[in-house]
Amino acid sequence: MLVIWLIRKHVVAPRVGVVKLGPVHKGKLVRFNVVLLVVNVAALALGIFVALRSTVQGQVVALVFGLILLTGFTVAGYLLGFRRLYVYGLLVWLSPIAGGWLYTNHGVPHHGYAITFGITAGIMIVTGLAILARLLRDNPLPAQQAPAQDA
Repeated sequence: MLVIWLIRKHVVAPRVGVVKLGPVHKGKLVRFNVVLLVVNVAALALGIFVALRSTVQGQVVALVFGLILLTGFTVAGYLLGFRRLYVYGLLVWLSPIAGGWLYTNHGVPHHGYAITFGITAGIMIVTGLAILARLLRDNPLPAQQAPAQDA
């Protein structure tokens, strides 16, 4: 988070400025925070439920957990207007399912989550770096005040 804050302050803000959010966007952010809270509480409840009951199958947990994450990313994408969050949601939804498949069929340790979530995180990071590179290319630092040319 410190790195993200530093990049925003020293790289992004000088190029595009600081945006003051209006009431409509603030309302969307409040709804987004409520949805995020609900998704996190649902994921926590699922984790507690699984911890207390050893009879729940891993694939069922992976499917439900993936659906919770898909719901969170989809609602966030809708409320914030970021279409790429839909794709991120699909990737995160598929990660536990693919990880469970790797674990069951190929004996990959840790339910294959290190591989599947690693690939998903890699895709998200590369996408973010590409967007940052495009921002840097399309929005160079504003030039310092050029000296006045006296005739």
